[in-house]
Amino acid sequence: MQVKSIVNCLKGWVVGDFPLAILQDKNCEVAIKRYKKGDYEPKHFHSETVELTVIIEGSVRMNRKFLTKNDAIIVNPLESTDFECLTDVTTVVFKNKSSINDKTLGDSM
Repeated sequence: MQVKSIVNCLKGWVVGDFPLAILQDKNCEVAIKRYKKGDYEPKHFHSETVELTVIIEGSVRMNRKFLTKNDAIIVNPLESTDFECLTDVTTVVFKNKSSINDKTLGDSM
């Protein structure tokens, strides 16, 4: 058994093809992300991956929809979304493939 800390993981990514991930894996990505009220990620999309975000604590607005604790959001490839924290927020994020450069700002084509 190994015991590791998530403190040094890059932006909360604990699984994936990242140098600081606890579990190196090219097949998927998992993150535990913590945000402060007012944090914002501009509209973006992924070309290759499906992203599942589960709100563990707090509330957010994505694409003008209010989401809160226990909501699970599936964002498919080429589907654009933004992310605004209305409170302090904790999420768990899963992607079905580890693709480090699969984030493009703006609306998909």
